[in-house]
Amino acid sequence: MDKLRSIAVAVLVTIALFGAVSQAAAEEYYKGKTITIVVPHGPGGGADRVSRLLAEYLPKHLPGSPRVVLRYMLGGQSLVASNWFYNSAPKDGTVIMTGSGVVAVNSLVKTQGVEYDTRDFPVIMAFPVGVITYANGGKVPSATEFFDRSKDLIYGGNPMPWTNTIHFELAKEVLGFEVANSIHGYDTGTGRTAFLSGEIDMTVEGVAHYAGSIMPLAEKGEVTPLWQSGITGESGKLERLSMISDVPTVREFYVQQFGKEPEGETEKVLNIFEWYSAYIRTFNKPIYLPPGAEDILAHLDEGVASMMSDPDFQAASEKILLGAQIYTGESAKKVRADILANSEEAIPWLRNWLSSEYGVKINE
Repeated sequence: MDKLRSIAVAVLVTIALFGAVSQAAAEEYYKGKTITIVVPHGPGGGADRVSRLLAEYLPKHLPGSPRVVLRYMLGGQSLVASNWFYNSAPKDGTVIMTGSGVVAVNSLVKTQGVEYDTRDFPVIMAFPVGVITYANGGKVPSATEFFDRSKDLIYGGNPMPWTNTIHFELAKEVLGFEVANSIHGYDTGTGRTAFLSGEIDMTVEGVAHYAGSIMPLAEKGEVTPLWQSGITGESGKLERLSMISDVPTVREFYVQQFGKEPEGETEKVLNIFEWYSAYIRTFNKPIYLPPGAEDILAHLDEGVASMMSDPDFQAASEKILLGAQIYTGESAKKVRADILANSEEAIPWLRNWLSSEYGVKINE
């Protein structure tokens, strides 16, 4: 018994010493250093908001308290930043990148000019961001009237292959409606302005932006919410976002309108749409290390875990996520791997659809 007790004490001492050594090693590694967060889009967007959040809170929790700064690298619909990060970023943990939906889409379908594959980026954490499709309440008083009125509506959104417009055009494929015109030329800010001015009649927007400026109009009946992307839940399936829990997913909207589940080719396209939504929305704002920097995760995980338990960080992140779950560490890697394991049919279909229907140039 004494021998077993001695072994147990020795193991506990070893674990404690290892933890202390690990803490000291992590602190020594980042002490006096600066971490640069590469942001592939301009100030004011979702990637910028997430990057600023990390710049504020990560130094408080990462051992060694490194300085964190942002570096905006714009151009080529995120290709300038993503290609540089893949090919040239230091692999010592001093440079990380905030991804985005279009960063992921470009990688998945290999649009012209892509030199990277996001599946090679070690993921530190991932911020899910859902989207909602809504219409002018004066022209579409209720969702049940949408199909009768859609041909008179003008959609406005981002250029292809930005994710909000892919979401809208895929929904058209599934639901089988037509609109008077689809304008693919707005950014998030100008698209919202165009909607509010009556220049366009419907659009797709991130839920955080919707909650801030559009939801009050919906409560007055001036805007009609139609459908949402959903977010991958603990069940592994798309679930409604809690902030807009009264708004159906595309599958639910289909069943509400037609009284049955889709079949045949429609079901196939819907499955692809749901796979796309699961991946792009769940990993909408991932935080990456460059390829080959996997060992650096050991220096970051403890700080990220500490940050996640910080009530101030939780409150600040909630304004962006609105109830969605942040994935970190092993859970982030597992969710990404699980979703990508079911991509065999979806990626070739999306490549062909974007190229043939919308002229998106694809690498051969």
